[in-house]
Amino acid sequence: MLLLLSVGALVVYFIFSPYEYDLLPCPIYEYGGIYCGGCGMQRALHHLLHFEIGKALSNNLLLPVWIFLGLDYTHSIFFKNRTRNPLLMKNWMPWFVFVSLGIFIILRNIPYYPFDLLAPIWE
Repeated sequence: MLLLLSVGALVVYFIFSPYEYDLLPCPIYEYGGIYCGGCGMQRALHHLLHFEIGKALSNNLLLPVWIFLGLDYTHSIFFKNRTRNPLLMKNWMPWFVFVSLGIFIILRNIPYYPFDLLAPIWE
């Protein structure tokens, strides 16, 4: 069921451009005016599905990290790999995600070069 929902979401993001359709607006940006850690992720996913790697990374630089962690976790679920735990299940991972995401959010909201390169592109 989860696989079917994931494929369905990928099809939606492949067909509908987040530049034209506001599928899931970010309330943090709309009401607070700051970029959260996920701002630009929809546009990044859309570009990645169209094999536009540069545009995908310029919208959200964390996309490859989340894809890697998701694939690592999915691999451990589907293949029942009992010799090791996925990275997301390590005791230190919640703290690492919390701290690194916080640093990323702070840096991407600094409006000066080179930090402004971390902000999503609004084309």
